[in-house]
Amino acid sequence: IIIPVMFGTSGFVLDLGPPERKTIIRAREVGLLNITKYVEGLTPGRVQSMTIAECNDVVTTFGSTAVAHSSICSIRYPEFVREAKADLDTSVDHLIARPPQFGLSRWASLQAVEKILKAFIKERGGQVQFIHELGDLARDAERVGLSVVDRTALAAIQCTAGVRYGSEQSTMQQAVSAHRAAIAVCGAVAVQFKNRDDWRILLVDGCSKDRQRKMVLLMRALPADFARAGIGPEHLKN
Repeated sequence: IIIPVMFGTSGFVLDLGPPERKTIIRAREVGLLNITKYVEGLTPGRVQSMTIAECNDVVTTFGSTAVAHSSICSIRYPEFVREAKADLDTSVDHLIARPPQFGLSRWASLQAVEKILKAFIKERGGQVQFIHELGDLARDAERVGLSVVDRTALAAIQCTAGVRYGSEQSTMQQAVSAHRAAIAVCGAVAVQFKNRDDWRILLVDGCSKDRQRKMVLLMRALPADFARAGIGPEHLKN
């Protein structure tokens, strides 16, 4: 998956339409982009074989991932964060490798969350434990100001070092679930860093005229731009 670098407002759908077109939203022309453009191997033939529910799930995942990615990239704290972003990329690389390395993918997802939590703790002046237990790190981060971390997501990510060597077996579903959970947790932690740039992103859910196909509208802008559009800080949870 390629997450596009975007500024302004764009809509995203998944269907058999062209890669790029225009649509009207609230009397305003907006670019509508087909997610097939950004997902390797997502051919028209494959899209045609998918149910509407499956297509909508891809759109939902794409939108939430784009928001989390933007939030993570907004962090300007120097320690651990660059490495955490690299771990998220590595998690995907291992998933799509031939043959796939599901255990290594799970370990990279764990490493990403571990580093983001450690970075938050250190930015807030806490004492960093060099451990791999995400529950303990989450508690340490919460003690210095992080909102409560989703423990179900952490459970999906947590694994032992044995996944690297095959002594703890890993499946594709476990690796995919771990990566999705890691993206969500890293994005949720990222918005709570004090050292961030000013760019923010807003996601609005939409649908086609027949109300069957999902669309996500993403707006990435500076706070002043959102203010001019009548969007207050309470809507920007990223």
